[in-house]
Amino acid sequence: MLLKIIINQLEVSNMETIETIDRNEIFYVDQFATLYNNMSIENHFKLVSEVYCSDYDKDNIKEILNDVGLEYISMEKLVKTLSVGERKRLSIALAISVNPRLLVIDEPTSSIDYDTKLSLMNLLKDISKERCVLITSHEIDFNNMFDMIYRIEDCKIIQEKESSTLVPTQQHERKEIKPNLKQISKYKTKKDKRSLFILFIVIVIILNMISYRQVALYFNSQIANSLTESMTDNSLYLIFENIDRDLLPSDWDYIVFYESYAITDIETIHNISNIEHVLDVKPYYQLCTTGYFTRYDDIDSYASNVKIYNSDGHMINSLSLDGNASQTPAVMPYYENQNILCNREKLEGNYIDETTAKQFGLNDIDFEYPITISLEVGVPVCMLSRNDTITYFENNKPQDISYDIRSNDVLYDKKEITIQIDGILSESDYTNYYNMNNYGSIYVNYEELSQIVNDNLSTDIREEAINLYDDLDEVVVDYVPSNYIILVDSVDNLDEVASDVESLNSKILTFIPYAYVNEIADLKTANFTNNIILTIVYALIALIVIIIMLYRYNSGQKSKIILYRNLGLNKNEIHKILGYDIRKILLPFIIVNIVLLIFQMMYEGILYSIGQWFVLLTFVVMSFVVAGMIYYINKLVLRRAIHD
Repeated sequence: MLLKIIINQLEVSNMETIETIDRNEIFYVDQFATLYNNMSIENHFKLVSEVYCSDYDKDNIKEILNDVGLEYISMEKLVKTLSVGERKRLSIALAISVNPRLLVIDEPTSSIDYDTKLSLMNLLKDISKERCVLITSHEIDFNNMFDMIYRIEDCKIIQEKESSTLVPTQQHERKEIKPNLKQISKYKTKKDKRSLFILFIVIVIILNMISYRQVALYFNSQIANSLTESMTDNSLYLIFENIDRDLLPSDWDYIVFYESYAITDIETIHNISNIEHVLDVKPYYQLCTTGYFTRYDDIDSYASNVKIYNSDGHMINSLSLDGNASQTPAVMPYYENQNILCNREKLEGNYIDETTAKQFGLNDIDFEYPITISLEVGVPVCMLSRNDTITYFENNKPQDISYDIRSNDVLYDKKEITIQIDGILSESDYTNYYNMNNYGSIYVNYEELSQIVNDNLSTDIREEAINLYDDLDEVVVDYVPSNYIILVDSVDNLDEVASDVESLNSKILTFIPYAYVNEIADLKTANFTNNIILTIVYALIALIVIIIMLYRYNSGQKSKIILYRNLGLNKNEIHKILGYDIRKILLPFIIVNIVLLIFQMMYEGILYSIGQWFVLLTFVVMSFVVAGMIYYINKLVLRRAIHD
């Protein structure tokens, strides 16, 4: 402890001093003559000259080595090849090279033979003529060589000898020491450089693999979410039934999705718009080409003529659909907030699905430019309202349960409509209840289809073609849709919205006509959860790897830390010097990470829905963040290594 106080490694607040000397006037050699094993003798002299801010004079160093008896040793030789006596002589030579006022040597004669001890003590006696040499020792064989001897006993310093022929040490004018810490950090052994390179490679590989895979996992999961979203729909349907659901048998099976019977409650429709997660509520029209309900005697509702024209107005195909022989498509709307994508972009224009395209003899080549389709469909005209009775059946037998109701029948008329079609919507982009059952669909923008319906609404029916039921008090009334579509912000909220809608009116029945919507919503939730878990796991793995590698690297700097301390550098200075090593690899780490990402993206051909430039930018930001984490983790690990 006394030596640490003398060499300024330990501060004592209540100690009185007659004179203080700067640290660059003190050179300390510990009892092991600690040097940097894998560094050459020449680099030791260069390092010491940097720390003590003295000139490096190669000729002078050769003379010093000759004075200490090491003239036979090559300057290129590594310190680890020297004997204990040679290491101690080299330590003294290093001290002489910077000409300190005080040379402190701890146990210089330990672990060496007597002849070497005698030679070393004679050397120290000789150099003490120009500077003060302070030696600690448990041996008394060489006491006659010392000018002054002090013994420490019971925490007291007792003087045993004082010579009357003391030679004053030379006084040297010293400038305040400000060593270039960055320059000092450049003195590395081949082993240091190799360890630093291995550290760099391991961190790059581990973090690049982990972070790149996590980026890929995240963005691919977004693609998966987008794909699963398009496999379902963020909408549900409602129909007003003709009787309260509370009055129906518990096992009653609803098989309804056509406009009939019920009277729509417009106030309830308005209230649905205010439900949480609801984006919009719109009427849902289905203009069937065949099989629609009509009371007109002169209409064949199972036949529909179709004509197809190219962009120049030339007919490229004509056909007749027969609803008795095959399933036929329906014209149906899509909505602005509905989740329908075409080629990963929001649907715009009018489209037919693959089933309808096959029926019409069309393929993607035909849609270099939009085509026009003229076809006959059933369009709602008005409603026929009459008295009716509902009787429930079980096992084909009427039950006692029956209700008198006022029933509405939508009257459809065959109309020829013309629609511009912009392309084919693949089933991978969008699947609904109808094309799942091979009916086929023609998707028309809601505003356009709504205009077609409104243009044909009228209570002025052709009385010569239809007879009203006088005994049922049947009358013609305005058409009011009983089917509506509810656009929801996400498929995840469909069930919640459906429950809220049904609670508004006991005559409402909701219907989600999409395959596996709940399963896919659960899959998306699980995918998100798994992504979070894997992110945490990957981050922990990366953190553990970084800490282990940095700890191993900094632990290997122990002898260097001791050497720096012996040379008078404080802990903060040593921390900065060793910290330069990690700082030097961080920028190359970022660059190599980005280059590896680019090559991986090129090699694997990964296509992200939001663009590769965004992915690259994300990875650049991640690389800087990780580099910052490495820097600060290393500061903590290094501080612990220096403290130990």
